[in-house]
Amino acid sequence: MEDQYEELILSENTLRRSDQLLSAFFRNVRAQFQYRTGLMVQFESYWTRSGARVPLVLRNNEGALGFSILEGDNPTLSQRRSADSFLLQHPEAKMMYLSDNPRIFRLIDARNLVCPISAVI
Repeated sequence: MEDQYEELILSENTLRRSDQLLSAFFRNVRAQFQYRTGLMVQFESYWTRSGARVPLVLRNNEGALGFSILEGDNPTLSQRRSADSFLLQHPEAKMMYLSDNPRIFRLIDARNLVCPISAVI
């Protein structure tokens, strides 16, 4: 709760819904991995000079899992291209697009999945 209140005050409630969801998702995932499971996971992001961006990546010795928050039910062209760049650079990686729509589950291909954020929090 403290993190949520701090975010609300410091952002002056100007964050986009997708940024709010990403922040909430990160706080929850961080707590699960660092305080409960005991698994060693690195939290990263993927950025390139050309503008590709995967805002949250979880990495361990088995691979990497990238996360991007959807603003609708489908990834934007920019999100898909960013994911393609990420997956090209990390052949062991997979990508999850998280939606606030609780009814959406869609396998795009073997390495890309769209699912509700509630399924992973």
